[in-house]
Amino acid sequence: MLKINCSACPGFCCSSKTRAILTPEEGEFFKDYAEEVQTSHGTLKVLKQKNNGKCIFYDENTHVCSIYEKRPFDCRMYPYVIAYRNNKVEFLLDDTYCPRIQDCTHEEVESDQQQWESQHLPLWWIKAYSEML
Repeated sequence: MLKINCSACPGFCCSSKTRAILTPEEGEFFKDYAEEVQTSHGTLKVLKQKNNGKCIFYDENTHVCSIYEKRPFDCRMYPYVIAYRNNKVEFLLDDTYCPRIQDCTHEEVESDQQQWESQHLPLWWIKAYSEML
């Protein structure tokens, strides 16, 4: 996974601008902490948010994830995302909300692409995920 130092970040990836999208397998594990979002390609489950728009697992005092070791795959991979564009699956670095992305190495990016591929996510899910980006 990308080795990004998040210690000085105020939780941009945990804000309302991005939502942790659960893989089909994670939906059951996080069922009490998720809600469904309808896309034109199907229904996705995403982690709920607090009233202020932050993820329910984001600790405002420590600025870290309270379930860091068990966080969803989407969170572990961020800011690396999977997208469906021009009838093909693409792997992208989303620099929209991650100020530390410039620290990523080419090797880390390639490793993360392999981790996304190893999930064998269904195409409908990838298309739906892409709508959420």
